[in-house]
Parts: sequence; structure tokens; C-alpha cells
Amino acid sequence: EWTGNDFDRPLTPEGEHSNKIVANYLRLIGVKPSRIVASPSARTKGTAVDIAKKFAIPHVEYATDLYNEN
Repeated sequence: EWTGNDFDRPLTPEGEHSNKIVANYLRLIGVKPSRIVASPSARTKGTAVDIAKKFAIPHVEYATDLYNEN
């Protein structure tokens, strides 16, 4: 269980596995994102980078105002 700051909480192995499933499903249904904008929190960055790799998107944009710790 994570005891640190929420912003720095990493993606769990289960979360990484879920990312792969979701990315594969998005490709299966024909989703073709050209851009990813995400919160700069650690776990969201992990998710965004995983999805970007799957879709060959070279750059993820981070927007601080997307982070909501609640």
C-alpha cells in the first residue's frame, strides 16, 4: 500500500496490465489518437506513456490543471 504523496504514487503492476488491455481494445475498435494530454502525476504519466507507445505518438503533453487529488 502506497504511503507517500498521491501525486507521486506509481502505477501498480495491475494498472500497467490494464493499460495494455485498454490500448489493445482501443486499437481493435479503430481508435487512432493523434495527441495525448495528461495530468503530470506519476501514475497518469505512466498510463499516458504506455498508450502513446502503443499508438506511436512521440510526445505526451502534460497539463497541471488536469490533476485532481480528490
